[in-house]
Amino acid sequence: MTSCKSQEVHFITTPKNEPQEPKSLRHTQAQSETPRARIQHLQTPYWPNHEEQGLVSTYTVAQYKPQKSSCNEATTINVLKREFDQTEAKRFVVSDLTYVKVQNRWHYICVLVDLFNREIIGQSAGPNKDAALITRAFATVKGDLHQIQWFYTDRGSEFKNQKMDELLKTFEIGRSLSMKACPYDNAVAEATYKIMKTEFVNQMTFQSLCHLELELYDYVNWFNKHRIHGTLGYMTPVQYRQEALKKVV
Repeated sequence: MTSCKSQEVHFITTPKNEPQEPKSLRHTQAQSETPRARIQHLQTPYWPNHEEQGLVSTYTVAQYKPQKSSCNEATTINVLKREFDQTEAKRFVVSDLTYVKVQNRWHYICVLVDLFNREIIGQSAGPNKDAALITRAFATVKGDLHQIQWFYTDRGSEFKNQKMDELLKTFEIGRSLSMKACPYDNAVAEATYKIMKTEFVNQMTFQSLCHLELELYDYVNWFNKHRIHGTLGYMTPVQYRQEALKKVV
């Protein structure tokens, strides 16, 4: 006959006067808070402030703040009158300025565009938006500057300067200005810069002014010799000019 021993079961009890484990701090605060404060407390994010951590969104893009400049109030008339399709080379050369970031500072680009074949015949870059930037662009034009009949721009103050007036007078280049506050009068220059922004400026990170100048030179060379234009019958500016010369001969 098998005998079995009774198993003793011990129950561990906690005296009433022994301190209990404290409830969570969040639960205790929730009981003491008003309903409105409790909702605000629960909605508070637990992650640290991104500004305190020095984090910047990859979607953040540096914005250019236009500099206030006086308008060119000269009585010079608009000779071009939006006749952008020209049949003679260098009869009308249009220009404008645009901005680009070089490290942590804004710089500017100036290009000279021949309306005949949309070719960029001159370019320059620099830290200042002034007449010197434009005269440097003229210095890069190949050939005789006397061949340019009219220089057409908007009424930006950077195009109104004694140095500019002397350059135009020396090479007997006529002056033409758009109407005040009318960007459509300089549509070709505006469109050219839009293309440059998309294909060139927004695709690059420039480390210095020298770097910008080298890349700008390469882009202009590609723009003139390899980029086709719908307004030119899907030819490049150089091809269009060469075909026009063949017809003359």
